[in-house]
Amino acid sequence: MRMIKYKNVIKRILLLVLCAAFLLPLWPPSGAGAEELRYGYVDNFASLKLRSGPGTEYPQVGLLVKGAPVFVDGEEKASDGKIWYHLFSGEVSGYANGKYVTFCDEPETGGDAAFEEALDKEGFPESYKESLRLIHAYYPAWEFRAMKTGLDWSASLDAEMEEGHSLIDYDSLSSWKSTEGRAYNWKTSKWTTGWDSGNWALASREILAYYMDPRTYLTKEGVFAFLQQEFDETTQTVEGVHRIIKGTFMENGGVEADGTAFDYAEVFYDAAKTWGVSPYIFASSVILEVGTKGHDFPGISGTYTFETEDEEGNTVTDTSLSGYYNYFNIAAYANERFSSAIRHGLWYAKGGDNGSTSYGRPWDTRVKAIYGGIEFYAKRYVAVGQDTIYLKKYNVQGDAPYTHEYMTNVDGFYNETMRLARAYSEDLRALPLTFSIPVFENMPDKPSIAPMKDGSPNNRLSSVSLFRSISTTGENGETEETRETFTLTPTFDMNSLSYDVIVPFDVDSLTIEAKAYDKTAKIAGAGKKDLAVGENDFPITVRAENGDERVYRITVAREEKDPFSFDEYIRGVEPGTAASALEEKLKTELVTAGLFAPDGSAKGSDEFAGTGDLAVYRTEDGKEVGKSTVLILGDLNGDGEIRINDLIKLRNHLLETSLLKDAALLAADASGDGEVRMNDLIKLRNHILGEKPIIQ
Repeated sequence: MRMIKYKNVIKRILLLVLCAAFLLPLWPPSGAGAEELRYGYVDNFASLKLRSGPGTEYPQVGLLVKGAPVFVDGEEKASDGKIWYHLFSGEVSGYANGKYVTFCDEPETGGDAAFEEALDKEGFPESYKESLRLIHAYYPAWEFRAMKTGLDWSASLDAEMEEGHSLIDYDSLSSWKSTEGRAYNWKTSKWTTGWDSGNWALASREILAYYMDPRTYLTKEGVFAFLQQEFDETTQTVEGVHRIIKGTFMENGGVEADGTAFDYAEVFYDAAKTWGVSPYIFASSVILEVGTKGHDFPGISGTYTFETEDEEGNTVTDTSLSGYYNYFNIAAYANERFSSAIRHGLWYAKGGDNGSTSYGRPWDTRVKAIYGGIEFYAKRYVAVGQDTIYLKKYNVQGDAPYTHEYMTNVDGFYNETMRLARAYSEDLRALPLTFSIPVFENMPDKPSIAPMKDGSPNNRLSSVSLFRSISTTGENGETEETRETFTLTPTFDMNSLSYDVIVPFDVDSLTIEAKAYDKTAKIAGAGKKDLAVGENDFPITVRAENGDERVYRITVAREEKDPFSFDEYIRGVEPGTAASALEEKLKTELVTAGLFAPDGSAKGSDEFAGTGDLAVYRTEDGKEVGKSTVLILGDLNGDGEIRINDLIKLRNHLLETSLLKDAALLAADASGDGEVRMNDLIKLRNHILGEKPIIQ
């Protein structure tokens, strides 16, 4: 059992009751060592991956943003000797490397009446409030405003799920990638790539919900996604820009093609001040767009070339876009004319075909590209209401929501957010900052959780067939197996889950054969099935490698026996059965049966029914509706008894002096093995001697 100090338990209960804290479950999840609860927060650069055990070799089970509050209830050493903590936060729990957790005293929340009144006045839902209380406990000067989008949460997800809108890196967990529409090929188990000219897949609805849910970022670091982007010289400094670009290609300044040196931080600050926007936003945005080694990035290398062909088919190196720069990847997307996104972006930086001079183009120096890019963003985004990092990606304001979005990567803006947060020292955080946080209509009661399943999601069947095996004896005497197949209605399609099959009464069993597209999928429910008369329901469950299950359902309707359908042979008749007794047994509500000898004469009521006799079935009005032949094993001469003369007939057959045929030949197979041999002769002898009767 996990040991928890009594005072901590009381404290936790009171916190839940007073604050309705959705982030702090009453009891820690099971599976960790016996430890006192310790409080802290996530302290890494971006998101913290939680794992099922202590070490990176364990699968991921959760995701927390920087600054998320955590409770640690145990620790273990990984195989490399490093300390891993078992922790939980809200609905998420798992193990994390100890270096990414900072311990501190648990802040007191909920005691500021003025702040509580402000939250109510803004109209924040309850599911926002506890996180905002916690941030307020750290930084009481900050102001939080509820941006009422007026948009339905589910409808917003639908809009952002439109093809090409929301992308995720192809190498992400499988549950982060969509399988809807053209996003995934079930026949090949591969995701569609090529979106936005890169190694991208369409994001799944679940991971989109996680990254789009504003409550995901309600931590003391993540909340910078909602920081309003106006220029503010009291909280924005050149030194703050230096903190953002530290460790990148911009840290030590840049040099123009003519040898002129410049300080990136000062350029960002002056350009942003000119256009009335935050320099921090743009410093972090450049790092997101071109990476930390930026000058190697083709869009700002200044030496971009590409190969083309002349009229004679010769390869020509085109240097027409060399000497241009596009730090923010503006217009950097592929289209029918430009197969390369970089090439299109530099074409824009040059001024397009007509030499446009808007936004300070052509951007033929690094400084001009930064000034022009910031002007473009200030006028095209901030000025139209997209004035937070969140709204750059998820434009849920204005007259045309879900359009004019700066990026397609669902989590791209988050890394930008973390660099922005880095710019604000504790001294700057002590100043008043304003955060505009979107609120949707009909949001779920709890924040969205990142899906963590991995492995193939493919649980589609490629085919389903139903058949029964029929054994026949060929001319060479060898047994041959053939299949009788049955038709599914509708015709099988991997996306249809329900099928019907109708089989005649004489089909008392069949085999269901199912195959999956993906070799890692497991199929349950196929195989041989016995059939009752009427409907038989057979679920076929396909379990994908990631654990997702899909159930196909096959209903087999076995028809009732046709009252006018009669077996070819009447078996199971005991020797010495009177004809009248057999006729009575064969009679039904719809038909009567009359027994006739092979020569066509009617059998007397006291005569024995024998092999070869013919049962004729008639309806009440005398209409003949069917016939069957009597078959008594061992009765080879048709007198209804098993005697020495039957033994002689079988011996003659085996000696090939007088061969049996038709019903008599079938009656000679006393062993029922499909052949007439010496063992059948022995069975007749034993029956006649009273040693072992033949079973009919």
